Parts: sequence; C-alpha cells; structure tokens
Amino acid sequence: MKDLKQRFVEEYCIVWKGAPAAIRAGYAKSRAKQTARDLLQDPEIQAAIKEYHSKHGMSVEEAIKRNTDIGRTRLNDYMKVEEVWESTFERKPLADLIAELNLQIKIDDEFSDRAGLTEQEQGKIFELNKAREREILRYEIELKLNPKAYRVVKSEPRPVEKPTVDLIKLAKADEEGAIKKISWNERGLPSVEMYPADAAIKTALQIHGKLVEKHDHSSSDGSMTPKSIAIDPAKLTPEQLSNLVDVIRNVEQS
Repeated sequence: MKDLKQRFVEEYCIVWKGAPAAIRAGYAKSRAKQTARDLLQDPEIQAAIKEYHSKHGMSVEEAIKRNTDIGRTRLNDYMKVEEVWESTFERKPLADLIAELNLQIKIDDEFSDRAGLTEQEQGKIFELNKAREREILRYEIELKLNPKAYRVVKSEPRPVEKPTVDLIKLAKADEEGAIKKISWNERGLPSVEMYPADAAIKTALQIHGKLVEKHDHSSSDGSMTPKSIAIDPAKLTPEQLSNLVDVIRNVEQS
C-alpha cells in the first residue's frame, strides 16, 4: 500500500471521518470528500482499516470487561464504614440534673472525709459542693414552676458508624480508569466523577460488531453516520451476555 493510503488509514482510525482523514493524510482539500468516498470503497483500504483497528485496539473480551466494570461501578464501591467516638447534644430533664448533682456532692463529701486532705483542699471541695447546692435549689424552683423544664447538654462520647471514602480503593480505581475524575477541595476531601453507566454499557455492546449499527452512507464527506442501533445477542457469548444483562439491571435499579 502506498504511503499516502497508509496515512489515510491511520488518520481515519483516529477521526473516523472520511474528508478530515483525507486532508490530514495529505490529499487535496478541494477533492477530500470524493477522495474519502473512493478510498473507503476500496477493499484494500477496508482491510487495512480493520487490521489497524485489530492491532491497536483492545480485544473484544478486554473491552467488554472494562466497560462492563465501569457499568457496574457505583460510588458505594469506594465507601467504607468506620466506628468513631463522638458526643452529641441532648435534652436532659432538670430532675436528672438534680440527681447527678446530688450524687457528685455525696462522692466529694466522702472523698474529703477519707482522703486525708488538708484544710485548704477540704475548703475547695466544700465551696464546690455549696455551688452545687445552690444550682440544685435553682433547678428545684424552676422545676416547680415548669415540670417539663430541661437543659440541652453534651452527651457522653459513644460509638457511631460513619461512612467514609476508602482512599486506597479510590486511587486504585483511578489508576485503572474505572472512574472519570478525582479532585480535592480546599478541606482535602475528594470529589469523585463517575463515568455514565449507560454509556459504558453501550460501548461494551458496540465493540467489534457486538452492536449492530445501521449507517447512512450518503454523508457528503464519505463518513458513516449512525442512524439506529440494535443489539445482536447472537454475537455475544453466554458469559458476556450474562454480564451485560446484570449491568443493565443494575442501571435500571439505580
């Protein structure tokens, strides 16, 4: 094959449009449309395009698997649940607060009697308990006027399950091309952009004749324009068909 034709084959496999490929290959711009039409009808060119695509493209199995993986991918795949300890705010009735203060007074009084504290140390505990007694008195007065009175207080720390991003899985998926983009905000948190699952499924079916396309060959530049698409299940292996059916079901349920 002449160098000019080989160049056309290479350019066509990049842009998939006849006239632009002819111009990029070095053919005259004024006759690019007709040249492309003639070249694309040449059996030698058609065979060369098929061979070039076969050498430089993915295998059917590899391409279908990759697009199937993308079609199945969900952001939840990169999330994990971690247990953290945290405090929340809660409403506590005044009666409960009074009971807690009385308990603290009893504990400190007994500690003061048994710990052999100095007079200065005992004085500090005495003043602390006096302050608690005054607080109890205030609560009792308020409770008498409003039996439903409460205070919003900080709770004791308790274990809470929280979803977080699994950065290791996310980084690996980014390297493998399973997700479209990862960016990081000012707080150092990741923002993840996924590939459209339906587009991945369509691509998986479209590879190497797994998707039957009807083309309009009347395009003025000699390129082929898809008009309608139909799936040919007969060209899928049982395993491929099963995988793609699973993906389609997942998309419909999402």
